[in-house]
Amino acid sequence: MMVNQVNNLPSARQAEDWRGFAGVYANLGPPLAPSAEDCQFVERVMRDWAAGHAGERLMALLLGVTPGLVRMDWPPDSFLIAVDRSHEMIDSVWPGDVASVRGAIQADWLQMPVRERSFDMVLGDGSPIALRYPEGYRALARAIRAALKTGGVVALRAFVRHPVP
Repeated sequence: MMVNQVNNLPSARQAEDWRGFAGVYANLGPPLAPSAEDCQFVERVMRDWAAGHAGERLMALLLGVTPGLVRMDWPPDSFLIAVDRSHEMIDSVWPGDVASVRGAIQADWLQMPVRERSFDMVLGDGSPIALRYPEGYRALARAIRAALKTGGVVALRAFVRHPVP
């Protein structure tokens, strides 16, 4: 079932479909999961940030628990918080919390329990498709802006429709 179809279902059914998605996520490859090239792009963005902020700890927020993004080559002393609404996704997909390195919390992206202006970078893998258009996209943009420090970076991998269906 396509994510857009899932988002138009009642809440109980959405939860059921996300549980099913959690069970098959490990079998996905590009383009449904980030490719090595996608991860290398984000790693370059992180290195560029680190080069311009010598001695600062990179504080990153991940929308979802995408393992490919979690397992990238992070700058030394980075800290990553992942936020996902589905505890099934966290339980089955998240590579695990590592003290002082990364952690995952179950929460809605539109009401994240994080301090305002506390992240240098916000990452996501196709995140907007999990929301209704256009109101969900606008609400996500506001939530990202609230979490992001001034001058912070946003890197969201997007899915685009091929010009020929």
